[in-house]
Amino acid sequence: MARYTSPETKAQIIALKKLEYSDRAIVQLLQPQTEVSHATVGRIWAKYGLTDRPLNRHDPIPGRPRKLTPSNVRFAALALARSRVPTAANIRRQYFPAVGSSTLRRYLRELGLRPYKRRQVPLLTYRHRKARRAWAHTVNYSGHNHAGTTSSSRTKSESSYLGPTAANITGGGLVSPRIIPDTPKRRYCRDSARTYGSRGLKVRGTITNGL
Repeated sequence: MARYTSPETKAQIIALKKLEYSDRAIVQLLQPQTEVSHATVGRIWAKYGLTDRPLNRHDPIPGRPRKLTPSNVRFAALALARSRVPTAANIRRQYFPAVGSSTLRRYLRELGLRPYKRRQVPLLTYRHRKARRAWAHTVNYSGHNHAGTTSSSRTKSESSYLGPTAANITGGGLVSPRIIPDTPKRRYCRDSARTYGSRGLKVRGTITNGL
């Protein structure tokens, strides 16, 4: 919603117009203390300079008024920083029940606060994913014994494979992505794994002893 021009600014514009300054020249003289356009100067002169209308009288600005004042928005941002559940819905429920959550988010966005959805897992940036991929390429899996390795996520199709090797787990192993064949004693390198059938390979997070 636009602001009203102050009576002091109106008086300056009227005084300069009486001295026969143009609208654009008045705009340059008022800057940078006062930001007005040449169209505003013309309207003020036509409404107040050519009539006896008081300078402190103004017409109501059309449109719906703001639901929250600037002080309310600052209070909402402060409550959001102090809340144990920092969500716009929680702040609206506690302090501003007359407005919607989307309205409160829009007001908070004016202060530079952007809403984000809560994630179930830690957010991995591109730098993190690149480091994990580089680590996976440096691991020499062909030098380890598959007899002490098993998958960390069991499914019905793998229950028969996990049975004999489950007793070998002693705990405290490192969880890492591996390529696990159906036969524990067979070893696979990266090249042979590319040409192997899809039924013979399982990509899972594994628990490996000795790492």
